[in-house]
Amino acid sequence: MAEPDKIDQSEKVVDTRENKSESALIEEVRSRMRDSGLSEHDERTAGLDDLKFKKGGLNQWPDEIIAHRQKKDVNLPMLTINKLPTFCDQVIGDARQNKITIKIRATTNDEENKDAAKIREGLIRSIQEQSNADIAYQTAEQGAVDSGRGVFSVSIVDNDQNPFVRDLLIDKVSNSYSHYFDPKYHASGKERDRRYHIVTEMVSRGEYKIRYPGKTPMKMESSVGDNEIWWAKEDEVRIADYWVKRPDKKTIYLLDDGRIVDGEKWQKIQDELEPVEIAPQVVDEKETDSFKLLLYKVDGQQILDGPFKWDGRYIPHIPVWGKEINIEGKRDLRGVIRNAKDPQKIYNFQRTAETINVALQQIPPTDVTPKMIKGHEAQWKSDAPMKYRLFNPDPAIPGGPNQNSPPQASSGNLQLTQIADQELKDTTGIQKSGIGQESSAGSSGKKEALLQKEGDVGNYEYHDNLARSIKQCGRVLLDLLPTIYDTERTVLILGEDNAEKYEVLNEQQSDGKIGNDMSVGQYRVVVTVGPSYTTQRQETLENLSNLSKNVPLIRELAPDMIVKNMDFVGADEVIDRIRWYMIMQGIIEPDEEEKEKYQEKQAQQQDQGQQDPEMLVKMMELQLKGMEAQLKSREVDRKEFETMIDSVKTIVETGLATRSQEMAEITDYLDRLEASMKETPTKTGGKENVQR
Repeated sequence: MAEPDKIDQSEKVVDTRENKSESALIEEVRSRMRDSGLSEHDERTAGLDDLKFKKGGLNQWPDEIIAHRQKKDVNLPMLTINKLPTFCDQVIGDARQNKITIKIRATTNDEENKDAAKIREGLIRSIQEQSNADIAYQTAEQGAVDSGRGVFSVSIVDNDQNPFVRDLLIDKVSNSYSHYFDPKYHASGKERDRRYHIVTEMVSRGEYKIRYPGKTPMKMESSVGDNEIWWAKEDEVRIADYWVKRPDKKTIYLLDDGRIVDGEKWQKIQDELEPVEIAPQVVDEKETDSFKLLLYKVDGQQILDGPFKWDGRYIPHIPVWGKEINIEGKRDLRGVIRNAKDPQKIYNFQRTAETINVALQQIPPTDVTPKMIKGHEAQWKSDAPMKYRLFNPDPAIPGGPNQNSPPQASSGNLQLTQIADQELKDTTGIQKSGIGQESSAGSSGKKEALLQKEGDVGNYEYHDNLARSIKQCGRVLLDLLPTIYDTERTVLILGEDNAEKYEVLNEQQSDGKIGNDMSVGQYRVVVTVGPSYTTQRQETLENLSNLSKNVPLIRELAPDMIVKNMDFVGADEVIDRIRWYMIMQGIIEPDEEEKEKYQEKQAQQQDQGQQDPEMLVKMMELQLKGMEAQLKSREVDRKEFETMIDSVKTIVETGLATRSQEMAEITDYLDRLEASMKETPTKTGGKENVQR
């Protein structure tokens, strides 16, 4: 978890420590911390070096060269032309164009469970939006791209508006190296092999006393061997969240309403039933070997708080790995930086050498004798540009000082610079076209696109690993939903297009059933990878627009779909009006919400015993626009058209008797339509006639 104290709201359990004394538990934590640190030592060392190298500056120069060039008698510059962040940003940028979406699928093929799966999916989408989860995901992927590892977490927090209910959040982890993984899990990558997880933080001794009054931090002088170096320094103390799975036997029950609950949940269900209610019946029961997930907060010598029981089955700290290579069972992870460091060093060295060489051209070397510069030494020692330098004639060299040719740019340096630049692209897998530069492939857009695609494919593993991690995040959230959202409450559900909708969870209904029961049903998590919804809308709009040019019927049959994918103020109102018109014309069928609105309107009119003038005006507008469209199409049945006009006039006269202005406007419009009719081709008996 991003904030260790957030879990403090979880249910506290009896502190049996599995029959272990406090000292035995602390020894277990220290031993596992040491095992994890040693297992990850090489990977951590290389990864941290990658991060420092990416930062640039003297981090990209070897220590021995820095020491030599900083000597007073040498004092040579060390330039750093840091190209690596551009390559890392390109990989992250490509990944951000393809959104990873959590989908919840019901394991049974009935509509009720499918609807329940949509509610859970929308709730998870709402949790992501509330958490700004994109930041957590992108920070973790940035860590994987830079050094081979990133982490994000799921936490349980009190609701901002109602502290008696809890919410779920997805948290960003800025320092992935504060997390120590179970070596068994780190080697296999399988969640079932994960026995423990440790999250550490170094705090000052003053901060320690504020957080844990009454506790005495470990003293540095009490250290024995190397073990306590992990835990205490002179001014700082390491505190840790120790997540551990403890074996536990559970009795699980299959209820006649489809729920599968353990003993604790079954007891809770029975306790919450009213006396008149009928308890669900147990269909089957089974005792299983399971585990409970506990959290302790410790320092190197004592338990500071806990244990706390976590409400889910999964440790909520989710890693995002970089590229992997396994050598003799040892897993090694890397990012983009690792293999590009040597070409970057060569590039820096050659650019520095060439810069020094060119700088010396400002003052060409000159052959002089001591007699020539006697009394003018200051001029000859100065590096400042001068129009002239005075000298004393020397008979030994009658021609005066001999000015040599300035040093020329080294073709070798330039060639090595070009080679190093290309090797940077080769080791990262990103060529010129991938970072927005024109490549040597020529001006062909197709060639450029192919080269860029090669770079994208070569680094897609990072995005694929993020997708796997987000899928695990979906499992963690889905597992926690029944426990965190276990009371009747109204929650925000977000659609794929971010459309907002509110649902009541665990709603007690009049027939005794529970609506949207979060404890019922079995579901699985999948993820999809593709363009964001905004990008999909833009592509759909472009395709529909192009298609409607070639197939004009699209404009008549699907104008609502075209407007739906546009982004402008008032688009929703335009869509509503278009759909209402198409429903009135019989082109499309109303959806359930539209049917409900229509029925409500009819009921209101019946209650009032009269027709709503505003509704009549809108109906007239729709019918008149339809008549005008038919007129423009120049394929109008004359008798049918005249009947429509008479019908409209009758409605106007009876329904708008008190609306003189609207009557006048509509009547005038009808008169103009009739006049236009005289010049309009009509269809009679399948043949076209012209009325004059």
